[in-house]
Amino acid sequence: MVSVIAAGSFALGVVVPAGTAFANDAEKLGLDAGQAAELQGRVDHYLAKVGGVQVAANEIRLPGAVLSLALPGSELAGTCGWGHMCSWAGQNYTSDKLDMAECKEYGMPFGSIGSWKNSQTTGTTVDFESRDHVTRWKSPGAYVDDPSADWSWVWYLSLC
Repeated sequence: MVSVIAAGSFALGVVVPAGTAFANDAEKLGLDAGQAAELQGRVDHYLAKVGGVQVAANEIRLPGAVLSLALPGSELAGTCGWGHMCSWAGQNYTSDKLDMAECKEYGMPFGSIGSWKNSQTTGTTVDFESRDHVTRWKSPGAYVDDPSADWSWVWYLSLC
C-alpha cells in the first residue's frame, strides 16, 4: 500500500514542508542543498502571491498559465510561443517567466523591472491593471514587446 501526502499537508502529526516532494528533482537538476533551498523559497513566495500548484522543482501551474523559475545561476530562454503572452522577472526576457495562454486576468507575480512579449494573435492587446483592477495601460496589438518594463505598479494582466 502506498500513501500519498501532499506537500505542505498534515498527516499523522507530521508536517511535510512544501517542496519536499521536489527535493529529488532539484538534485537531478544539479542543485546543491543551498541552491535547492533558494529555489524552493522563490517557489513558496510565488505560490503565496499568485497561487497555483507546484509541479516540478522550478515550475508552478496556474489556470491557463505556467510560471517557470530560472535555476540558481542560470537564465531561462527568452522565447514566447505564438498565441501566448509572456512576462519575465528580469529585463531583456531573463529570469523567472510567466507564460499565459488563455483570455483571462492573471495576477502579476513580479514587482520590479522586468520584460514582456505579447505573442498572441495579431492585433490582440493586453491590459496592464493596478491593484484596484483598473486598466492603467493597454498594449498595442500583438506582436509587441518591452525589454525593460516596470512591474511595480502592475498587479494584474488581462489578455484578449
